[in-house]
Amino acid sequence: MFGTPNGSLDGYTLVFCGGSTITNYYAIDLTSYSLDQFGFFVVGDALAANVDITFANATLQNGPDAVALYFAPITNFPNNSSVTSNNLVDAAVYGTADIAVPALMTALGLDAIPGYTPFDETAQASGGADLTQSRVPDGGSPLVNSSYQLQALTPGTWNSPPCTAGTVALANGGSSANFCVNQSTVINFNSFNGTGNGMLLLTDANGIILQELTSTSFDLNAIVGTYRIYALGYLGTIDNGSIQAGSSIFSASATQCLSLSSTFIEVSISSCTGCDAGLIGTSNGSASPMVYLNSNADVLGLTTTSLSLSDTYAFALTDLTQHFIQWVPADYDFNLLTPGIYLVYGVSYEGTLTEPVAGELISSATASNCIAWTPNFIYINALAVADVVINELNADNPGGNDTQEFVELYGDINASLDNLVIVFYGGDTGAAYAAFDLDGDSTDENGFFVLGDTLTTNVDYMIPNATLQNGADGVALFIGNASDFPNSTAPTTQNLLDVMIYGTDDAPATNLISGFGLDVMFPGYAQFNETAQTTGVDLTQSRFPDGGPAFSNFNVVLQALTPGTFNAPINVQELDGFEQLALYPNPTTNNFKIQWNSNSNELVQIRIVDITGKVVYFNSHAINVGMNTIEMDAQDWSNGYYTIELNVNDRIGRMKLLKNYII
Repeated sequence: MFGTPNGSLDGYTLVFCGGSTITNYYAIDLTSYSLDQFGFFVVGDALAANVDITFANATLQNGPDAVALYFAPITNFPNNSSVTSNNLVDAAVYGTADIAVPALMTALGLDAIPGYTPFDETAQASGGADLTQSRVPDGGSPLVNSSYQLQALTPGTWNSPPCTAGTVALANGGSSANFCVNQSTVINFNSFNGTGNGMLLLTDANGIILQELTSTSFDLNAIVGTYRIYALGYLGTIDNGSIQAGSSIFSASATQCLSLSSTFIEVSISSCTGCDAGLIGTSNGSASPMVYLNSNADVLGLTTTSLSLSDTYAFALTDLTQHFIQWVPADYDFNLLTPGIYLVYGVSYEGTLTEPVAGELISSATASNCIAWTPNFIYINALAVADVVINELNADNPGGNDTQEFVELYGDINASLDNLVIVFYGGDTGAAYAAFDLDGDSTDENGFFVLGDTLTTNVDYMIPNATLQNGADGVALFIGNASDFPNSTAPTTQNLLDVMIYGTDDAPATNLISGFGLDVMFPGYAQFNETAQTTGVDLTQSRFPDGGPAFSNFNVVLQALTPGTFNAPINVQELDGFEQLALYPNPTTNNFKIQWNSNSNELVQIRIVDITGKVVYFNSHAINVGMNTIEMDAQDWSNGYYTIELNVNDRIGRMKLLKNYII
């Protein structure tokens, strides 16, 4: 049933009429019921949606029968009583591919309506679909079935929404907000986004209209209370007086149609005096976030629901037993933490604060006026993640079986690869087709890790031959687990550490390039073509020199396969007294290593000078019999060439180093 929103059904009776007997077989008393805020009321079986009165399943006969609405008491319609047109308000005669019963239409007085024909509910059905006889548009004139048509079931909702109000929400996507008076706060919300004409209305908590909003931002200064913001969609003109201050938004009407948004914004304005810590949260809504160190995506954005105006607010980082570590700002970068588990609390105070010192319980803090701590906390699990990049990729073994295809990572030496996963993406589908957890694995003493086929040299993680597709495809390195990337997972930048898009004389995989945001990071980004310079020789796409930056492929070149070893030459020299002397990576961007094999335990002096002759490093190091490796830090050096001089008992070896070499 459909009518005036919130309209009373007192005095009405709904009657089911049988066409075979021309008698009533079921009646429902509607007294004490009313239509809902949109004007709907549903009587139906147990599983009917939005039902207001439930009758036993299969009570309503298929036809040829009728359903009639009377303004008369239920006592007038006992079972097996004759169908009548007395006090009839509306009726629908229907069938399911049945022969019409003229006597039923005569008893209801419908034969007086020229051309009235019972509606056949199965006339347009196909494949057994459950359709319904519906007035389109909703409403219409009683006893007239010309507007009936078959369509999908919509109990308690519009058969054909003539206008829709869409949704209304805060600009940040929320549905409620708390503010303090005198904050001069402006709340921003979405404008009308439905069909037809639209408006936004401010109401009280009961839906009584206060005013129309003429802007998508509203100044809440000096208004204390709880309010709602609704959207209305309508066609035609608003009925006189139905939308004005003091009237209910649920009784609004228009000449053609009117629709009220299914959502509203609730805004609470308080005086907000004294200390109020509220509840603490994060901008992404997580109360127990994982923080992956070495990631760039973990600035959580601490939030609070505090409504106090006169207090000072702060966030405290503690251990698991609430012992204070330090104060942190709302935008604190939790990547700065060492691995471990932490808690964050919020505190509101007035006056002079006696701060807890590191190691004390936060409850030891006091303030001269008032102090309040949040009853909840944010539980942070800070996990270490190795700083590595995709350093070398061999996606195709031309002219033979695919048995030496591999992905090489390079970065921190002897670093755990826990919490990392390598994911293969297909350019044809734009989705993942394989993922490999690296939990329990680690880089070697030179910072390398190799995932590859059975015949790959220096392989650390063996995969079935020919798993890696030729292209146009992609290989991505994420923080996470293989279970996060089931087959058909779309590209994402969430927790992405590095990605290479490649092909073998293929059209560009633009779906992957844009899916990983490479077109934004590097306008004009082009996938690397592994076959561009080959003549049947198996070459590999390699970063030269080894290492990042991640995502960029400016330093990727074709060269001979070097899985698990340096792509860039490491300047191995055979100098007197310095067997297998090596300098790598060279060129370098930050750190580098000097390595050689010694025949005795000795002392080596290392002197490094820049191109002007200035000494930038001088120190002595004890060396032992066998292979020795000394790591040097060049992070603060200027770009350019350097001479490295090694002196062991007046045996001198010299090599050249280039800082920040760019292809």
